[in-house]
Amino acid sequence: MLTNQSGRQHDRWLKYLYPFPMSTPRYLLALLCVLPACLPMSSTSVKLEKLQKRLAMETGPCFGTCPVYTLTVYEKDLITYEGRRYTERTGLYSRFLTKSERQRLENAMSEVDLWTYQDVYRSQIPDMATVTLTQYEPDGRKKSVRGKDGRPEPIMQLEELLREIAEQGDWKKHKDQPEQPSLAADAVPNELIVQLKGRVDVQQWLAKYRDQNMQIRKKLSPDRAYFLVSFDANAISPQDMLERVRRDPDVSGAQFNKRLSPRE
Repeated sequence: MLTNQSGRQHDRWLKYLYPFPMSTPRYLLALLCVLPACLPMSSTSVKLEKLQKRLAMETGPCFGTCPVYTLTVYEKDLITYEGRRYTERTGLYSRFLTKSERQRLENAMSEVDLWTYQDVYRSQIPDMATVTLTQYEPDGRKKSVRGKDGRPEPIMQLEELLREIAEQGDWKKHKDQPEQPSLAADAVPNELIVQLKGRVDVQQWLAKYRDQNMQIRKKLSPDRAYFLVSFDANAISPQDMLERVRRDPDVSGAQFNKRLSPRE
């Protein structure tokens, strides 16, 4: 049996996910659902900016091949999946929750109120991906809980359910597909200019990127640890490589090498 607090939370999320009042007679629901506005629609044609977000989970990168994506639950059972890297689906996809998924999500949300948890949970495992759960309110407020390991069990259970929803179902490419970022025209896609922090052994640092075949092309400064490095762009995308190097604790800064334009 739900407590008063969890019961109120359950009713609130049920109202968000299910558009009709629970007291609506069945014959009226049947009548409403033969109207054009209630006819089944394609999830891919829905204008997302016209829907209220309810819940989102964003998974961040790690030092391996962790899937990086955002799963967002909207009102009226619509969900979107935006895959960024190391995912089976790259780009923006959408579908509707199944009846079973909606029920399980309602039950999970009746036990979890993100407003009652702290914003950040510190981790002792830096290589793990950060996961952020965000709860949206109708009045525009939102609450996020972010962390890697060591988060409360209800948070972890909700995250596991959202992962399961993300990995199954008939996802379709959404028409609001955002443009993918592209490299600057003068960027060399397989070369980076990297500044290492003091006392970092260059050879040991290179060993971390053995799978990407990283090599030193040139030392750019006699006094500072500035290096021009190359890597295999077939093993990892240039944008992913740049992001990974920038997250490296041994690196002070990194950017793509640029081609020199010929003088007029």
